[in-house]
Amino acid sequence: MPILEIKNLHISIATQQGRLHAVRGVDIGLNPGEIVGILGESGAGKSMTMRAVTGLLPTGATIDEGEIIFNGRSLLDATEEEMMCIRGTEIACVTQNPTSSINPIITIGKQMTDALIAKKRAAKIAAKAQIRSFEKKHNIKLLGLNLEEAKGKLAQLDSEDIEAALETYHRRHTKAQLKAECIRMLERVGIDQPQMRYDQYPFELSGGMNQRVVIAMALSGNPKLVICDEPTTALDVTSQAKIIQLLVDLQKELQFALVFISHNLAVIGKLCNRVYVMYAGVVVEEGGIRSVYNEAKHPYTRALFDALPVLDKKYKLRAIPGQAPTLIDVKDMDQFAPRNPYALEIDYKKEPPLFHFSPTHCVRSWLMHPMAKALQIETPRELIQREISPISDEIILKIDGVCKQFSSRLGATVAAKDINLTVYKGEIFALVGESGSGKTTLGKMICGIHKPDAGEIYYRDSIVSSPKKVKRNTRIQMVFQDANASLNPRMTVGEIVAEGLAIQHKYSKREIEEKVRACLREVALDEGIIDRYPFEISGGQRQRVEIARALIVDPQCLIADEPVSDLDASVQADVLNLFDQIRRDRGISIIFITHDISIVQYLADRVGVLYKGRLVELADKNEIFKNPTHTYTKSLFASAPSLSIQESLRVLPEVEFDETAECEFKEIASNHFVLTAV
Repeated sequence: MPILEIKNLHISIATQQGRLHAVRGVDIGLNPGEIVGILGESGAGKSMTMRAVTGLLPTGATIDEGEIIFNGRSLLDATEEEMMCIRGTEIACVTQNPTSSINPIITIGKQMTDALIAKKRAAKIAAKAQIRSFEKKHNIKLLGLNLEEAKGKLAQLDSEDIEAALETYHRRHTKAQLKAECIRMLERVGIDQPQMRYDQYPFELSGGMNQRVVIAMALSGNPKLVICDEPTTALDVTSQAKIIQLLVDLQKELQFALVFISHNLAVIGKLCNRVYVMYAGVVVEEGGIRSVYNEAKHPYTRALFDALPVLDKKYKLRAIPGQAPTLIDVKDMDQFAPRNPYALEIDYKKEPPLFHFSPTHCVRSWLMHPMAKALQIETPRELIQREISPISDEIILKIDGVCKQFSSRLGATVAAKDINLTVYKGEIFALVGESGSGKTTLGKMICGIHKPDAGEIYYRDSIVSSPKKVKRNTRIQMVFQDANASLNPRMTVGEIVAEGLAIQHKYSKREIEEKVRACLREVALDEGIIDRYPFEISGGQRQRVEIARALIVDPQCLIADEPVSDLDASVQADVLNLFDQIRRDRGISIIFITHDISIVQYLADRVGVLYKGRLVELADKNEIFKNPTHTYTKSLFASAPSLSIQESLRVLPEVEFDETAECEFKEIASNHFVLTAV
């Protein structure tokens, strides 16, 4: 029997413009112990479908039609009290952003203990209900008796299940027992020194560690079903690989069913047995992972593959044209038709049903109809002609012996140590490394947000940052990772983009408005959004607004800090191509901070690898990918997930690195430098 069945699910949300039909007739099945992936862009209905399973729909959302059956029970008929007993104990969730799931001012141990107490209380409530039902059925009194007396009354009855419920109902836990159980869970999810971590705060742990804490909290109730909603999106490749491997190992050990929601095709391919591809609130393709990945049939699925940067990809990224539909007043048509170059006439008249390509592979497309002409869903792809863009000899930025460390109650953390590098005019220089390697700190020192402890940073021939002073230069601008956090929600798009010009008091309102409109056009944004607020536009549009805000002051150097890590594959492709176009049109230099190795290979001209605050390798892109030399560089490149489902997930061991050892940069080939011990 399936552990989860979703049948013909329809969910709508009340908005000022009308009812938004977020989920439109979704059917999903999941067997015990199975791992299923759900793919799709933001707004496809992935998370909304799973939130309906947990009974945690947002305000204004209602289930209009359908069934959700979990372990033989209808969840839509369950009361809120019953859902509280199921949620967290039988069904657990791991969310995308661990910082939104954990309170930053409460210790890890306190939060885990509170969650564990709540789950045990819910288990007691469920056990009490089970006992009452048994009492009524057998006309026997058990509640009010102690455990031994209750078991004595059951001696003549077949009561194995109810004995387990009685033990749950009567079980008591001391603080020491709860703490020991929490520490065991931290140890189980691979957190080192769990007793020390128990007393720490979330901000004292890395992003990967916080995600492990969230997983530990989710699994503490021994659930039958775990729903992971984009749990690795913001993690670097090595942390991502470790989290995925952790989920695989725990799933094998505990035998729970797992739903993995993501827009990362490579991760889904490594983890899941089957996959559902969603678009505009419906499932457009479903099947076994090998069948869908090797023979994707829906134009949308194929477009997702074309938009994803992967290692050794020889073609330019192709973003999906147009925008996803708003799903208000939905017409009876294929919602992907306006973005589909292969759309048929019937696509604009009637929504297609699911056609069976094979017994286990279904596709919602009229192209699969027996009467449709066979079409080759292939378009001429633009080969990536450039290997490395021409770079001038003019030095735009020079970093000379920069050091930086941060102090906390746990001691000092080295964020940068003896970093020396130059950035030339017109190049894209990629800074790559794990979370905590010092990439963002270095970017902020270049911008003047942080002051170095030692060393100097020069823009052309003038010092912009040193231990004595920081001189912010409008010619250096930063594009931050999280547009939600960096854009003022109380300012319109026009006000946000214009702010850099307005504070200079050089231009009239008319001149500023003209420059803002021109800048929005440059980043491929409709001028109609100029009076909207950030929450009224999509994530991809917000990221473009952030780029426009940086470009408006005519910078010569852009520092892009993980600007596409939270974006869908198609939106990511658009933004990456936009950065390349801006560099070509304006001739500016871009320092691109990322943990995604495939993006580095696609976009960069030169690459610097950071590890624990040290620049360990520096070379032209082609050279470093052809001949990675430092142990850490090899590990980082090997951890990058590929789309090949034949390749297993690679989790490499921790690289040994003596942070106190004396090292020097040695040139091992032309313009290829590696940090080696003296």
